Amino acid sequence: MHIIKQTIRGCGTLPHVGDHPGTIFLWMFLVLGAIAGLDKGLVGGLMGMVIMGSFAVPLYLIGAYDRAQYSDRQR
Repeated sequence: MHIIKQTIRGCGTLPHVGDHPGTIFLWMFLVLGAIAGLDKGLVGGLMGMVIMGSFAVPLYLIGAYDRAQYSDRQR
């Protein structure tokens, strides 16, 4: 449960580290995935977003957890 709480905390703004720098890149990858799949219609766009998200979201969440841990060490 501690890992989940730290990860959720890390997605937002934290003291000593600020906002998560990967948020804009996460959205960019999701939108690009959706655009890439749109030639197959709405379902293709959603599948493109899911496929890109399967790579980008875990990296984002690992970074969020690491940021929360780093923020706690800076107290």
